Amino acid sequence: MTGPAAAPPPPGTLLLLIRHAEQATMQRRDAPLSERGERQALRLAERLAALPLTAVVSSHLKRARRTAEVVADRAALEAEVEEGLEEIHLGEEARWRRYRGMLEPDPDDYVSAALNAVRVLSRARWTGENGEEPIDSLLARGTAAIARVVERHHGGVIACVTHGGFINAILGSWTGAERHMWFVPWHTGISSVLLKGDEHVLLGLNDATHLSRDQDMLHIVAADVVSRRSEDPGR
Repeated sequence: MTGPAAAPPPPGTLLLLIRHAEQATMQRRDAPLSERGERQALRLAERLAALPLTAVVSSHLKRARRTAEVVADRAALEAEVEEGLEEIHLGEEARWRRYRGMLEPDPDDYVSAALNAVRVLSRARWTGENGEEPIDSLLARGTAAIARVVERHHGGVIACVTHGGFINAILGSWTGAERHMWFVPWHTGISSVLLKGDEHVLLGLNDATHLSRDQDMLHIVAADVVSRRSEDPGR
């Protein structure tokens, strides 16, 4: 006689951690999207329309909420707001020090702003000084917020629109990254994680191929690398 059939494995949850579209200014903590950001959100929504999304969730900040609303509208879902998904809290002094020189998006030159972000954010660490939120605080509230979202929508495909520092911290804690900003998140970049029990399987990181070539990170950075290579007097 054969024994009872093994129980099927529990369903996994596909979590898409998505940075919001471009905001109009970085001088204010809660700025709306720029005109380019609105276009980015539409491209993101079109990309995600091919997936069987079961939930769209965002932080309460305007840039994330608006991005999520565009995605949810295209997917015929209601966008939800989850407290705890917001960006790391910065005091005004810390905000100015970190983002000086990249405060206002240039509507005619996304490439310059994008490359500046690569240089600035790649060196960022959350020290907890000058009004910054300590990294441990961000991780505690962030992991709790993610857990609440996954519990509500377990077994589904969740588009979670949040923020660059937040995504770095959460994925860094799951993958063991030592740096706080271990990758530079692109506007509407999608990082996908399959959650199965206590396992976190990273499927993709910072995918923004839905953007046009003048906004896609791969094309922008590749062109910059080749340009600098041609200018290198040591070659």
